[in-house]
Amino acid sequence: MHVGFSLLIPTPQTRRDRFVVEVHESFHRLLERMISPPAVERWADKAIERTIPSLVQMWLAGVRPNERFVAAAIDQKGNISLPSTVESAARMLRERTGLSDCAAFVMAAIGVGAVTGAPSNPEYYGDLVRDAVQRIQAAVAGNTHTGRLQDFWSDRSTGLARPMTSLRDVDAQGTIEASGHSQRHQRLKWEEVREAMAMIRNRGVAHNRRGADSELDTETGS
Repeated sequence: MHVGFSLLIPTPQTRRDRFVVEVHESFHRLLERMISPPAVERWADKAIERTIPSLVQMWLAGVRPNERFVAAAIDQKGNISLPSTVESAARMLRERTGLSDCAAFVMAAIGVGAVTGAPSNPEYYGDLVRDAVQRIQAAVAGNTHTGRLQDFWSDRSTGLARPMTSLRDVDAQGTIEASGHSQRHQRLKWEEVREAMAMIRNRGVAHNRRGADSELDTETGS
């Protein structure tokens, strides 16, 4: 994790943003306490593996085409195009330094070999990245998948995870179900459960208080 800069652009139709503006001074006084450290291991294998398809796609569609565009002569820049098909992506990874350049970009992006915050065993993560990139290369280089690159990433038969489009973009959503009994095995009324969830969402403000409804309550119809 690194020190960074965060910018909030509040929207008037969002209750949460209006609240931040209304209590601006106290909000920023307590901001460092409100942002807790992530409960995810920085170098967890599964987390790293999940981001690799996104970084490979970034190299394919963002990094390498721009490198070609910059290096091309003025009269040749119009011929530089984005790889929109599986075949064009396979050609890029088949280039003399294509695979190694892609793997190097992914390793740099996740922080292997970084000046600060690098893992204590960079060789392990380097091998993890190279193996994952080689699996992607093998999938696009085969004759099984052709056509649009977008369809390739969406095809579950490849055995590859699709590039992430959001930090909430996970393989499957989880479901939280409330228990019908308390810790003392007393039967709960669903109205009590609803009230408790409303207080959690609204930071301790009861659901029946004026203006205390959470936007999530509206979305879920609770």
